[in-house]
Amino acid sequence: MPTSCCLASSRQLRQLLLVVGQELAKEARVREELAAGLEQEETAAKELHQEQGPVGKELEAMQLAKVVGQEQEALVARKKEELGSLTIGDLKRRLSSKGASTSGAKGELVEALLSFLVEEETLAKRKDDLMALGKERLKELVVAKGLAPSGMNKNVEVLLQHEAKCAEELREYKAQVMEQLSAKKEALEAKTGQQLQELCTSKGLSVGTSKEDRVQRLLRDANENGEVDQAIRLAKRAARRRDLEAMDKAALRQVSTELEVDPHVKSVIVERLMHHEAEEPVYLKPGGKRQRIA
Repeated sequence: MPTSCCLASSRQLRQLLLVVGQELAKEARVREELAAGLEQEETAAKELHQEQGPVGKELEAMQLAKVVGQEQEALVARKKEELGSLTIGDLKRRLSSKGASTSGAKGELVEALLSFLVEEETLAKRKDDLMALGKERLKELVVAKGLAPSGMNKNVEVLLQHEAKCAEELREYKAQVMEQLSAKKEALEAKTGQQLQELCTSKGLSVGTSKEDRVQRLLRDANENGEVDQAIRLAKRAARRRDLEAMDKAALRQVSTELEVDPHVKSVIVERLMHHEAEEPVYLKPGGKRQRIA
Protein backbone atom coordinates (compact mmCIF):
# COMPACT_ATOMS: atom_id res chain seq x y z
CA MET A 1 0.00 0.00 0.00
CA PRO A 2 2.64 2.54 0.87
CA THR A 3 4.43 1.87 -2.44
CA SER A 4 1.29 2.29 -4.57
CA CYS A 5 0.44 5.51 -2.65
CA CYS A 6 3.88 6.90 -3.37
CA LEU A 7 3.54 6.03 -7.07
CA ALA A 8 0.12 7.68 -7.19
CA SER A 9 1.51 10.77 -5.49
CA SER A 10 4.41 10.89 -7.96
CA ARG A 11 2.07 10.67 -10.94
CA GLN A 12 -0.14 13.41 -9.52
CA LEU A 13 2.90 15.58 -8.89
CA ARG A 14 4.15 15.08 -12.48
CA GLN A 15 0.69 15.90 -13.86
CA LEU A 16 0.53 19.00 -11.67
CA LEU A 17 3.98 20.13 -12.81
CA LEU A 18 2.98 19.49 -16.42
CA VAL A 19 -0.16 21.60 -16.05
CA VAL A 20 1.78 24.38 -14.34
CA GLY A 21 4.41 24.28 -17.10
CA GLN A 22 1.76 24.51 -19.77
CA GLU A 23 0.14 27.47 -18.00
CA LEU A 24 3.49 29.24 -17.66
CA ALA A 25 4.28 28.66 -21.34
CA LYS A 26 0.85 29.96 -22.30
CA GLU A 27 1.33 33.06 -20.16
CA ALA A 28 4.75 33.68 -21.72
CA ARG A 29 3.25 33.49 -25.22
CA VAL A 30 0.54 35.97 -24.23
CA ARG A 31 3.17 38.36 -22.88
CA GLU A 32 5.21 38.06 -26.08
CA GLU A 33 2.13 38.78 -28.19
CA LEU A 34 1.23 41.81 -26.08
CA ALA A 35 4.78 43.15 -26.29
CA ALA A 36 4.82 42.63 -30.07
CA GLY A 37 1.47 44.41 -30.37
CA LEU A 38 2.65 47.40 -28.36
CA GLU A 39 5.83 47.61 -30.43
CA GLN A 40 3.78 47.60 -33.64
CA GLU A 41 1.52 50.35 -32.31
CA GLU A 42 4.52 52.51 -31.35
CA THR A 43 6.13 51.94 -34.75
CA ALA A 44 2.87 52.82 -36.54
CA ALA A 45 2.49 55.98 -34.44
CA LYS A 46 6.05 57.07 -35.27
CA GLU A 47 5.54 56.40 -38.98
CA LEU A 48 2.25 58.33 -38.95
CA HIS A 49 3.92 61.28 -37.23
CA GLN A 50 6.72 61.23 -39.80
CA GLU A 51 4.23 61.07 -42.67
CA GLN A 52 2.27 63.97 -41.22
CA GLY A 53 5.45 66.02 -40.88
CA PRO A 54 4.57 69.72 -40.47
CA VAL A 55 0.88 68.85 -40.22
CA GLY A 56 1.47 66.79 -37.10
CA LYS A 57 3.58 69.52 -35.59
CA GLU A 58 0.97 72.08 -36.51
CA LEU A 59 -1.71 70.04 -34.76
CA GLU A 60 0.48 69.83 -31.66
CA ALA A 61 1.00 73.59 -31.80
CA MET A 62 -2.74 74.14 -32.17
CA GLN A 63 -3.43 71.93 -29.17
CA LEU A 64 -0.81 73.78 -27.13
CA ALA A 65 -2.26 77.13 -28.19
CA LYS A 66 -5.70 75.92 -27.18
CA VAL A 67 -4.45 74.96 -23.72
CA VAL A 68 -2.65 78.30 -23.32
CA GLY A 69 -5.77 80.12 -24.49
CA GLN A 70 -7.90 78.29 -21.95
CA GLU A 71 -5.43 79.17 -19.19
CA GLN A 72 -5.49 82.84 -20.24
CA GLU A 73 -9.28 82.85 -20.27
CA ALA A 74 -9.29 81.38 -16.76
CA LEU A 75 -6.86 84.08 -15.55
CA VAL A 76 -8.96 86.84 -17.11
CA ALA A 77 -12.10 85.39 -15.51
CA ARG A 78 -10.43 85.37 -12.08
CA LYS A 79 -9.15 88.93 -12.59
CA LYS A 80 -12.64 90.05 -13.58
CA GLU A 81 -14.08 88.43 -10.46
CA GLU A 82 -11.51 90.25 -8.30
CA LEU A 83 -12.37 93.59 -9.90
CA GLY A 84 -16.05 92.88 -9.43
CA SER A 85 -15.51 92.74 -5.67
CA LEU A 86 -14.21 96.35 -5.65
CA THR A 87 -16.45 99.29 -4.90
CA ILE A 88 -17.41 101.78 -7.60
CA GLY A 89 -15.20 104.37 -5.87
CA ASP A 90 -12.16 102.05 -6.04
CA LEU A 91 -12.81 101.28 -9.69
CA LYS A 92 -13.09 104.97 -10.58
CA ARG A 93 -9.89 105.84 -8.70
CA ARG A 94 -7.93 103.14 -10.50
CA LEU A 95 -9.31 104.16 -13.88
CA SER A 96 -8.60 107.83 -13.15
CA SER A 97 -4.96 106.98 -12.35
CA LYS A 98 -4.67 105.52 -15.85
CA GLY A 99 -6.23 108.57 -17.49
CA ALA A 100 -9.36 106.66 -18.46
CA SER A 101 -13.00 107.69 -18.33
CA THR A 102 -14.74 107.04 -15.01
CA SER A 103 -18.32 107.28 -16.28
CA GLY A 104 -20.68 104.34 -16.57
CA ALA A 105 -22.25 101.60 -14.48
CA LYS A 106 -20.14 99.27 -12.32
CA GLY A 107 -20.11 96.53 -14.96
CA GLU A 108 -18.77 98.98 -17.55
CA LEU A 109 -16.10 100.22 -15.13
CA VAL A 110 -15.02 96.63 -14.45
CA GLU A 111 -14.73 95.89 -18.18
CA ALA A 112 -12.78 99.10 -18.81
CA LEU A 113 -10.31 98.47 -15.98
CA LEU A 114 -9.97 94.80 -16.96
CA SER A 115 -9.08 95.85 -20.51
CA PHE A 116 -6.33 98.14 -19.18
CA LEU A 117 -4.88 95.48 -16.87
CA VAL A 118 -4.89 92.76 -19.54
CA GLU A 119 -3.18 95.13 -21.97
CA GLU A 120 -0.52 96.03 -19.40
CA GLU A 121 0.17 92.39 -18.52
CA THR A 122 0.33 91.44 -22.21
CA LEU A 123 2.79 94.27 -22.86
CA ALA A 124 4.96 93.27 -19.90
CA LYS A 125 5.05 89.64 -21.05
CA ARG A 126 5.90 90.67 -24.61
CA LYS A 127 8.73 92.82 -23.31
CA ASP A 128 10.12 89.89 -21.32
CA ASP A 129 9.87 87.64 -24.40
CA LEU A 130 11.79 90.17 -26.52
CA MET A 131 14.50 90.60 -23.90
CA ALA A 132 14.88 86.81 -23.78
CA LEU A 133 15.77 86.74 -27.49
CA GLY A 134 19.21 88.16 -26.81
CA LYS A 135 21.03 91.12 -28.34
CA GLU A 136 21.86 89.69 -31.78
CA ARG A 137 18.49 88.02 -32.45
CA LEU A 138 16.72 91.18 -31.31
CA LYS A 139 18.78 93.28 -33.70
CA GLU A 140 17.95 90.93 -36.59
CA LEU A 141 14.25 91.27 -35.79
CA VAL A 142 14.46 95.07 -35.77
CA VAL A 143 16.25 95.12 -39.14
CA ALA A 144 13.79 92.60 -40.63
CA LYS A 145 10.94 95.01 -39.87
CA GLY A 146 12.73 97.87 -41.60
CA LEU A 147 13.52 99.70 -38.36
CA ALA A 148 16.78 101.33 -37.28
CA PRO A 149 18.73 99.11 -34.85
CA SER A 150 20.19 100.48 -31.63
CA GLY A 151 21.01 99.20 -28.14
CA MET A 152 19.13 96.23 -26.69
CA ASN A 153 16.72 98.24 -24.51
CA LYS A 154 16.08 100.72 -27.31
CA ASN A 155 15.44 97.88 -29.76
CA VAL A 156 12.83 96.40 -27.42
CA GLU A 157 11.16 99.80 -27.11
CA VAL A 158 11.20 100.33 -30.89
CA LEU A 159 9.66 96.91 -31.52
CA LEU A 160 6.94 97.46 -28.92
CA GLN A 161 6.06 100.82 -30.47
CA HIS A 162 6.02 99.26 -33.94
CA GLU A 163 3.76 96.43 -32.80
CA ALA A 164 1.45 98.89 -31.01
CA LYS A 165 1.18 100.93 -34.20
CA CYS A 166 0.40 97.81 -36.25
CA ALA A 167 -2.23 96.75 -33.71
CA GLU A 168 -3.86 100.20 -33.87
CA GLU A 169 -3.87 100.12 -37.68
CA LEU A 170 -5.46 96.66 -37.54
CA ARG A 171 -8.17 97.94 -35.18
CA GLU A 172 -8.84 100.88 -37.50
CA TYR A 173 -8.99 98.57 -40.51
CA LYS A 174 -11.46 96.24 -38.78
CA ALA A 175 -13.62 99.24 -37.86
CA GLN A 176 -13.55 100.40 -41.50
CA VAL A 177 -14.50 96.91 -42.68
CA MET A 178 -17.47 96.86 -40.32
CA GLU A 179 -18.48 100.33 -41.50
CA GLN A 180 -18.36 99.30 -45.16
CA LEU A 181 -20.22 96.04 -44.49
CA SER A 182 -22.88 97.92 -42.54
CA ALA A 183 -23.40 100.34 -45.43
CA LYS A 184 -23.38 97.46 -47.91
CA LYS A 185 -25.94 95.56 -45.85
CA GLU A 186 -28.24 98.57 -45.69
CA ALA A 187 -28.04 98.96 -49.48
CA LEU A 188 -28.71 95.26 -50.07
CA GLU A 189 -31.64 95.15 -47.67
CA ALA A 190 -33.27 97.96 -49.67
CA LYS A 191 -33.42 95.67 -52.73
CA THR A 192 -36.17 93.20 -53.48
CA GLY A 193 -35.78 89.46 -53.12
CA GLN A 194 -35.75 89.11 -56.90
CA GLN A 195 -32.99 91.70 -57.29
CA LEU A 196 -30.91 89.93 -54.64
CA GLN A 197 -31.46 86.60 -56.38
CA GLU A 198 -30.21 88.09 -59.66
CA LEU A 199 -27.15 89.53 -57.90
CA CYS A 200 -26.34 86.15 -56.34
CA THR A 201 -26.72 84.42 -59.71
CA SER A 202 -24.48 86.95 -61.47
CA LYS A 203 -21.75 86.32 -58.90
CA GLY A 204 -22.12 82.53 -59.05
CA LEU A 205 -23.52 82.34 -55.53
CA SER A 206 -26.26 80.10 -54.21
CA VAL A 207 -29.53 82.05 -54.14
CA GLY A 208 -30.53 80.65 -50.75
CA THR A 209 -34.05 80.31 -49.49
CA SER A 210 -34.70 83.75 -48.01
CA LYS A 211 -33.82 87.39 -48.47
CA GLU A 212 -31.61 87.33 -45.38
CA ASP A 213 -29.66 84.34 -46.78
CA ARG A 214 -28.96 86.25 -49.99
CA VAL A 215 -27.88 89.39 -48.14
CA GLN A 216 -25.44 87.39 -45.99
CA ARG A 217 -24.02 85.54 -49.01
CA LEU A 218 -23.48 88.82 -50.87
CA LEU A 219 -21.85 90.44 -47.84
CA ARG A 220 -19.50 87.46 -47.39
CA ASP A 221 -18.62 87.57 -51.08
CA ALA A 222 -17.94 91.33 -50.96
CA ASN A 223 -15.59 90.84 -48.03
CA GLU A 224 -13.75 87.88 -49.58
CA ASN A 225 -13.37 89.10 -53.18
CA GLY A 226 -11.76 92.44 -52.28
CA GLU A 227 -14.80 94.65 -52.83
CA VAL A 228 -14.73 95.90 -49.23
CA ASP A 229 -10.98 96.61 -49.38
CA GLN A 230 -11.48 98.56 -52.60
CA ALA A 231 -14.25 100.62 -50.97
CA ILE A 232 -11.94 101.37 -48.03
CA ARG A 233 -9.16 102.51 -50.38
CA LEU A 234 -11.54 104.79 -52.28
CA ALA A 235 -12.88 106.26 -49.05
CA LYS A 236 -9.31 106.96 -47.85
CA ARG A 237 -8.45 108.56 -51.19
CA ALA A 238 -11.52 110.79 -51.05
CA ALA A 239 -10.70 111.83 -47.49
CA ARG A 240 -7.10 112.58 -48.47
CA ARG A 241 -8.27 114.70 -51.41
CA ARG A 242 -10.49 116.75 -49.08
CA ASP A 243 -7.55 117.29 -46.72
CA LEU A 244 -5.26 118.41 -49.55
CA GLU A 245 -7.87 120.72 -51.06
CA ALA A 246 -8.30 122.37 -47.66
CA MET A 247 -4.57 123.30 -47.55
CA ASP A 248 -3.17 126.59 -48.83
CA LYS A 249 -0.54 126.73 -51.57
CA ALA A 250 2.39 127.02 -49.17
CA ALA A 251 1.34 123.89 -47.28
CA LEU A 252 0.86 121.97 -50.52
CA ARG A 253 4.33 123.01 -51.70
CA GLN A 254 5.74 121.80 -48.39
CA VAL A 255 4.02 118.40 -48.78
CA SER A 256 5.29 118.14 -52.36
CA THR A 257 8.84 118.89 -51.22
CA GLU A 258 8.68 116.32 -48.40
CA LEU A 259 7.36 113.63 -50.76
CA GLU A 260 9.75 114.73 -53.54
CA VAL A 261 6.82 115.23 -55.91
CA ASP A 262 7.17 117.72 -58.77
CA PRO A 263 3.86 119.66 -59.00
CA HIS A 264 4.83 121.11 -62.38
CA VAL A 265 4.92 117.92 -64.40
CA LYS A 266 3.39 118.04 -67.86
CA SER A 267 0.29 115.97 -67.05
CA VAL A 268 -0.60 118.27 -64.14
CA ILE A 269 -0.15 121.41 -66.27
CA VAL A 270 -2.31 119.95 -69.07
CA GLU A 271 -5.02 118.98 -66.58
CA ARG A 272 -5.04 122.49 -65.05
CA LEU A 273 -5.22 124.13 -68.47
CA MET A 274 -8.07 121.87 -69.57
CA HIS A 275 -9.94 122.52 -66.33
CA HIS A 276 -9.45 126.29 -66.65
CA GLU A 277 -10.50 126.41 -70.30
CA ALA A 278 -13.59 124.35 -69.55
CA GLU A 279 -14.67 127.01 -67.05
CA GLU A 280 -13.63 130.01 -69.21
CA PRO A 281 -13.67 129.11 -72.94
CA VAL A 282 -10.85 130.90 -74.84
CA TYR A 283 -9.07 130.60 -78.16
CA LEU A 284 -5.63 131.77 -79.18
CA LYS A 285 -5.31 134.55 -81.75
CA PRO A 286 -2.46 134.44 -84.25
CA GLY A 287 0.71 135.18 -82.32
CA GLY A 288 -0.44 133.18 -79.28
CA LYS A 289 -2.56 135.94 -77.71
CA ARG A 290 -5.56 134.83 -75.66
CA GLN A 291 -9.05 136.05 -76.44
CA ARG A 292 -12.19 135.21 -74.49
CA ILE A 293 -15.15 133.75 -76.29
CA ALA A 294 -18.17 135.95 -75.65
